[in-house]
Amino acid sequence: MATLVRVQPASLAGSSIRAILQSKPHRAFCVGKTSRGQPCRNRLSYERMRLVRNSLNQLLEGISDASSLHDILGALATNALCGCHAAMPGTTYDLYHALVAHHQPFFAMLEETAACVFVAQRTVSPEDICAICLDNMTGKETVYCQKTCGQTFHETCMEKWEQNCENETTCPYCRRAW
Repeated sequence: MATLVRVQPASLAGSSIRAILQSKPHRAFCVGKTSRGQPCRNRLSYERMRLVRNSLNQLLEGISDASSLHDILGALATNALCGCHAAMPGTTYDLYHALVAHHQPFFAMLEETAACVFVAQRTVSPEDICAICLDNMTGKETVYCQKTCGQTFHETCMEKWEQNCENETTCPYCRRAW
């Protein structure tokens, strides 16, 4: 008789997964890389984001066998990529095998990158200022919020910042990877 072992994500990764699932998915970006090795700036479609969230929910519930883990990691590898990267031969395959080979580091990676991959929109107060241009925020503007440091930026200011970043897009305030 086979013994089933339930695999659970590490507690810190579990809290990161829960934070992702509780946030409003206004913007989620592809985890692929450009030809220059920079993070892809394409947003995930609502449907892909829904599928990623379903996979993360399954990881939180625990996995009863290795084939379930492979199925869930395969779904994550497929759906965490934008349409352009998913259509590229080998991209999904490479990401899937990286996740399978290193599924424990993958959970640790979620802890490190969850705040950078998922950018939230939020309401601003009149005293909030853009950390790039130092102008006041208004309630009608789209803002970017870096969850690691909590700073807000105008969308247009952040787009200009991204264009000026030579290698990797970083937070203008704390300089962590965006």
